[in-house]
Amino acid sequence: MGHQQQQTHIRLVVFLPGIFAFATAFAVGAQAQPIDAPFVPSEGLTREVTTTITAFVAATEGDDGYKTARTLVIGSSADARLARAWREWRRVALTNNTITQDNTTSAHVPSKHLIFRSVEVEELHPARETDDALQAQVKVHLDVATASPNLPAEQWPAEPWQGDFTLQKGSEENAQWQFASVQPDGNPNAFFQFSERGGNWLEQATEVVRYPQTMLRTTRLLTAQSSLRLLVDAIQRYVARTGHYPPSRYFSALLEGETETSRPALRQAFRVAGTTRAWRINPALAGQTPKEERENPQTWLLWDGTARHPYFLMAGYALVAFLDGHIATVSAQDLQ
Repeated sequence: MGHQQQQTHIRLVVFLPGIFAFATAFAVGAQAQPIDAPFVPSEGLTREVTTTITAFVAATEGDDGYKTARTLVIGSSADARLARAWREWRRVALTNNTITQDNTTSAHVPSKHLIFRSVEVEELHPARETDDALQAQVKVHLDVATASPNLPAEQWPAEPWQGDFTLQKGSEENAQWQFASVQPDGNPNAFFQFSERGGNWLEQATEVVRYPQTMLRTTRLLTAQSSLRLLVDAIQRYVARTGHYPPSRYFSALLEGETETSRPALRQAFRVAGTTRAWRINPALAGQTPKEERENPQTWLLWDGTARHPYFLMAGYALVAFLDGHIATVSAQDLQ
């Protein structure tokens, strides 16, 4: 290709089908290029890239979208749990119907939508693996609409999230563009991190297709966090009321001081979701009177495991509630 690497910037304004009209792409005008100049993507090729990204975002609109998304991600998982993982991701990330403190859902808050502002093709060149395949380095400008799907452009956030992706197209006839990778090392994270604004949702959607087990593990983590929060709050109320920590068999003691409306959620929180086990209270604290001058806020209060240590069943991590009320994941290495 060229002796000098010259980036080609092409900005396209595109919108999600069904939400906005698909705008006509406007590309850099064709100019005569030296023989050794870098390859300049044509308007047609650029539109193909844009259409692929638009199709992927459109797939997030429905529970069955994983069927489309899986064809658009190189290295996508054939895991039978993908459909469930996709639904879980949409439920957690793309709607506001999340579990609240009293275990109810916020049913009156409208769903969120992924919306493109634009796609910028930064570079398009033959792939390293073969002279015929093409790779495109793409920057996606993404917005999240949380009100009406017809949210006007002037109401979009001033600083939309920008994500960088690599798309690849093979040399075979009728080949289509696909997301080549999300994580350079190919290793999935243990959990998804959901930001308040949700700027990484497009990246998460790609990861869900590649690593559905990560989404299912994250769902399990979120459920456990919700349960531990209910238990920690109940224990704190118990200590304030009685002046000591509850006994090892703490659950009936907690229920006695709770209202009728809060008891059902507390009963559900007591069990570790998906198991027959109960969250265990630190036996060194059970029944004891708090001694603030001696107690370390990092002392463990509740965990899933034996009386001595938790089970590290979530990709080598365990979820632990601490004496100061915060909840965090820990690994076996954290104990060394």
